Amino acid sequence: MEQRKLTPFVSTNVDEVAKRDAGFWDTASATYGYNYGPITRFGLELMEFGSDEFDEAYNWEADVDGYEQDVEFLSTARNSEHMQFLKESLNINRINRDTMDRGSFWGIMTASIVDPLNIAFAMPVFNTGLKAAWASKSAFGVSREAGKVGLQMGVAQEFLRAPFDPLNTTAEVGTNLISTTVGSALLVGGLRGGANVLQPRVKIGLDKLKDYAYDVGKVPTEYNGVPIVKGSKGTARPDGSKVGAVYSRSDNKIYWDEDYLKAQFVQKPWTKPKVKGVRPLPENAFNKPEDYARFVLQHEMAHVDKPYEAMRASIKKDKGVSFSRADYENEINNIALDNHYKGFGLKQTTATKSWLYNVITTPQKRILNDLTLPNEIHYNTARTFYNASLDLEGNPYGKGVQSLSARALTYSADYNNLERDLKQLWRTETKGFASGGDVLGFNVDNLRVRAGTYGQNARTFDEWLQNVIDLNIDSKNPAFNKTILDNLPKSSQEALERYRKFIRDFQEDGRNVGVFGDDVTIRAKIAVIDEKVTLRQDEIDELSKQQSLTKEQQRKIDINKDAIAIEQKESNFLKGMLDSSINKDYAVPIYYNKVLLKESQQSRDELTIIFKDHLLGQGKHNTWNDTTGTWSTKRVSQEKDALEIAQQIVSKIIEDPDGGNFIPRSGKGKHLMRRALDIEEWKIKDYIVRDGRVLQNYANKMGFRIEWARVHGKMDIDDVLNRHEELMRLDGRFSNDRVAEVRRDFLADYEREAGIHVRDPDARTQTVVRNLKSVAGMTYLPLAGITSIIDAVAMPIFEHGFKNVFKGGMRIVDGDFASMKLNAKQVKQGGEALEIERPIVQYRVLTDSVRDLQPKLVERTIQTAERGFYMANLLAPVTSTGKQINTALLIPELFRRINIIKNNGKISQFELGEMARYGITEDISKKFADMPWGKSDTGLPLLNLEDWPSTTFQDRELKRTMTTYLAQHARNTIMHSTSGDRPMIMDGFVYLKWQPWMSKFGMVIDERASTANVKFARYENALLGMPFQFLNFAFAANNRIFAASLDPARQHRLAGVMSLLGMSYLTLKLKKDDWWFENKSTAEILMRTVDQSGITGLYSDLAYHALHTAIATGMHNPDNSWLKGKYTPTMGDDAVDKFGAVPSMLSEWVKGAYEMTTGNTMEGLRDLTYHVPLLGLSGLSDDVRSFTRQ
Repeated sequence: MEQRKLTPFVSTNVDEVAKRDAGFWDTASATYGYNYGPITRFGLELMEFGSDEFDEAYNWEADVDGYEQDVEFLSTARNSEHMQFLKESLNINRINRDTMDRGSFWGIMTASIVDPLNIAFAMPVFNTGLKAAWASKSAFGVSREAGKVGLQMGVAQEFLRAPFDPLNTTAEVGTNLISTTVGSALLVGGLRGGANVLQPRVKIGLDKLKDYAYDVGKVPTEYNGVPIVKGSKGTARPDGSKVGAVYSRSDNKIYWDEDYLKAQFVQKPWTKPKVKGVRPLPENAFNKPEDYARFVLQHEMAHVDKPYEAMRASIKKDKGVSFSRADYENEINNIALDNHYKGFGLKQTTATKSWLYNVITTPQKRILNDLTLPNEIHYNTARTFYNASLDLEGNPYGKGVQSLSARALTYSADYNNLERDLKQLWRTETKGFASGGDVLGFNVDNLRVRAGTYGQNARTFDEWLQNVIDLNIDSKNPAFNKTILDNLPKSSQEALERYRKFIRDFQEDGRNVGVFGDDVTIRAKIAVIDEKVTLRQDEIDELSKQQSLTKEQQRKIDINKDAIAIEQKESNFLKGMLDSSINKDYAVPIYYNKVLLKESQQSRDELTIIFKDHLLGQGKHNTWNDTTGTWSTKRVSQEKDALEIAQQIVSKIIEDPDGGNFIPRSGKGKHLMRRALDIEEWKIKDYIVRDGRVLQNYANKMGFRIEWARVHGKMDIDDVLNRHEELMRLDGRFSNDRVAEVRRDFLADYEREAGIHVRDPDARTQTVVRNLKSVAGMTYLPLAGITSIIDAVAMPIFEHGFKNVFKGGMRIVDGDFASMKLNAKQVKQGGEALEIERPIVQYRVLTDSVRDLQPKLVERTIQTAERGFYMANLLAPVTSTGKQINTALLIPELFRRINIIKNNGKISQFELGEMARYGITEDISKKFADMPWGKSDTGLPLLNLEDWPSTTFQDRELKRTMTTYLAQHARNTIMHSTSGDRPMIMDGFVYLKWQPWMSKFGMVIDERASTANVKFARYENALLGMPFQFLNFAFAANNRIFAASLDPARQHRLAGVMSLLGMSYLTLKLKKDDWWFENKSTAEILMRTVDQSGITGLYSDLAYHALHTAIATGMHNPDNSWLKGKYTPTMGDDAVDKFGAVPSMLSEWVKGAYEMTTGNTMEGLRDLTYHVPLLGLSGLSDDVRSFTRQ
């Protein structure tokens, strides 16, 4: 077959090019060919051969003579023509490289200077720092800033070259980056300035790499010249216990017995110091045995740096206080802890350092981006809330964490899997087979049941599920007839066992981490608290012996006294809990049916009698007074007393947003503490909600609690807040206001991630605003599904790059679709990509994470309409598809990386940082690699998480780590905001600094958010969140696109930004008619494209708001300018628009109604067509407007 004539980037005549004298122009041409030839050839290849089928008769292996070293690249040839093209690409590439090797320095330099990327990066947006340094006439500053710009340009250039260059190597990329960085610094700043700036930066980088090496499992052999010997020195403490690590000054060595220290982890020795006067460390200090062992090593390293004598002399000189051995060990612990926790603040980039980024403030941003705070506070914030949208300081070095909030979200999948299994069993019992019945998330078989298709005795799924739950509850009743279970249909028996496994898994995981308030857990926590109190009192007594106290000593006494008061209150509470009964084997999570109890006096009376009889059986009732910090016990022997208490409990259930049956002490919600009236479920079955909503809510909240306990142990939110306050006060650098602000910010995100930020979700204000926001969504988002295509197509390129996305597409073409689909579905195991099956999209569109468990008819109707709306406008299916595409692309890359790590190889720095951002460390990677994996016929790695073991808690923990990785990656690719992206006001509450006048409006001090000196009041109102209704994506994009695109560690950021812009323009073409484009200038279309793409995050929304205000107030006339708004508002329109979509919609309804009732019927009707829910989706809006015009 004759070879196709293709126009190459440079001449393809190998002999001619090879013989040329490598002069100036040849070298310059080769430099361009080297940089842009691979991507150009890649584009030509796509156009020429992208649609060709594989020629089965063509034997490519027989056609590689002379190219044996390029077999992997040539193996993709589809036919002989394609093979010749690939060989031609290799020839061109090698000629360019050879020419550059033999070429003129000035040719390469000139080509580099006039390179399009170099010109682009000379624009002011990339070199503001260089401009300032030039003005200051500092060679050092100029060189530094030029190096920054050079590095950015080098990264951009390598993004365009390396992925498409078959001859590329990792070393080559590194060399090129160094060359552009150093070359820019030397050229612009001069040789001396360049040397001055690069040398310290290299040293800092090496020091960081050395520091973080301890934290990612790479144990050093020496520290500052002191050898580290693995093993024990053989010494023992006075009580005979072994010393796991010691810095021996006699032979100048550190002895470190890693295995022994890991074995001690379960005993939590850091909470029980051996030396009197040494303060115990918090229980949540370390989550893994290796963490504790490394901390002990860092403790001994601190001994090397800070000898006792030197520190004592320094303390005495600076503060004039005595300094004991115990004081010394406390200081060394502080140093070691601070070193151990480093790396969990936000990595400092162009974005995170800018005022523009920080002016959009959030609680997490205020903590993680304040690098003056103690590292332990960063660590606690990251491991509790971090959403992996931006790099932490330690990520580039392989140090990372998977937050408990991210892991907790995956527990929703536990209920989803339960519901899936139960539906199959219900269908088998109802119609004889398990498949089918769900259409776009709607259960069609329920309709058939109601229509009588499956007989008169058939039940809907909800009715059948309630029966399964009832059977489990009734089986706990001693009087229950067990033969009933034996006579059930097999599918119902299997359903009952599957339901019990769901409950049992939560119980087992909860007990493994100490969630449930059984006596063993409570006694252990009391012992820890009481020991802390004793140690603090000892420290107070020791300091009080001084005849005159220094300021520092008095401060320590005050800190300890405050802590003792808090800890004694906690101890009293727990001791009272020991005197309460507990149901150790519950059958169902209890949510009282408040609708029934509110509407039926008979039901209230019946429940009151049940409670009264139960109280008489117990003989007493305990109540906790949180103000005084004491319990009171009331003996209950008279029916009158029991009836009075029972009536109070029923009233509390009706009034309390959380049902009134749990002590609201732990902050998370009712699932965390024992029930205030711990009564058997079978006694109250008819008065509690028994359906899937309860089980889903239980999975969500218990998942958070289990993960909290896994990370923080027996420490509750109060303990963590108090620890942070103590750290900041001991530090001495922070004002009372700053201490209170950190408490407030951590608490705010705790409430949001725990799902308790809305204290009363069924309050009238909450319900009305929620319903109106839902209606507004169905009014103004008919084309949201088309817009979401931008995310679904471009964001996978942002995360994975053109090459990997193209490879994924080719796998589908090659017949691997079924395998790709299997991989894609694994993200559902983490509770993501379920937008079709569950009503997830509308919650995220409305930023609504809390909904009433018993919605009224109006709200149920709106929710059903919403679900259909977001399905019909394609937002749900496109979102789900985008997340699955991302996962299908991610899994093969993950498999490659973890197997390289397992075989002790090295992955790229980009890959190392990306995995660490999601908490996938080297140790976890090796565990992943040892799990069951499959392969398709074409060699595609296959992941099926159902094949992974889940028998033990450790099995389930590892599996959850994988599901969290997949789910969190999907959430960051197909975006929606989390608490880390949003200000609290967006979720309908704020904390205000307390002023006495606030009490007149019913506001009270929130003690948790406050300190002894600075008080905050919490104000909650659903109206607060209305202005932010449609800004979920914008807030998410602020981190995931805007800030991420300014981080050089994002390997594919330039490709991603180009894709976002391209897809944004394409979706505009899909959404808008031709006349719209004809009436717009190029500048206006560009502005709309950029705004819709998300690359400017929230800032383009703010800019448009400001522009609309300027237009409305007459400060700007768009008719005389290229700068135009999205519409031309009046002052009234603009004022209302600032309060969000709901006020705007209501305003338009009022205006339309006024027009229609004052004689302008057609005009009013036409205006209303823009503001009627569902009309834009139906396609009737244009017809109605046309009719009104006529």
